[in-house]
Amino acid sequence: MGDNASLNLTLTGNNTLKSGFDCAGLHIQDGASVVIAEASTGSLTATGGANAAGIGGGSHEDGGNITINGGTIIAIGGTNAAGMGGGIEGDGGNVVISGGDVQAKGGTNGAGIGGGGLSGSGGNVTITGGEVKATGGVNGDGIGGGDQGTGGTFSTGVNGNATIKAEGGK
Repeated sequence: MGDNASLNLTLTGNNTLKSGFDCAGLHIQDGASVVIAEASTGSLTATGGANAAGIGGGSHEDGGNITINGGTIIAIGGTNAAGMGGGIEGDGGNVVISGGDVQAKGGTNGAGIGGGGLSGSGGNVTITGGEVKATGGVNGDGIGGGDQGTGGTFSTGVNGNATIKAEGGK
């Protein structure tokens, strides 16, 4: 998506996005935003190519503003990238999850949700609802920074009511 672009998405059925080298599955880079609606009854599987996030930044890009209110979301980062957040050397951006079933898996060196590998910091992650499973790739945090990146910020909000499982890579 272009700079300052925004996308409101309501999912129905099963949807798959898979990108090639350096490109994110669903490209939401710094300055862009996506909101996945609470009314979503479908699923989205987004897989980034090498160096790019499943949902977020492409190669050498920070993730943008990602809000998930419903649906089933699977975000898989390419090598050196977050499942949801930054591409290689990219920070995580702003991720807010208030509902849905979300699974995010970082590629080698990338966080599940947060920074890409090789110095990507975690960004700002808020999870107030839904079921979330975030798994970092080898050397990446479940939620936080990619390999060599800092953790960023994490919150469950004032009245958070989510099931969260976050596991760093091994």
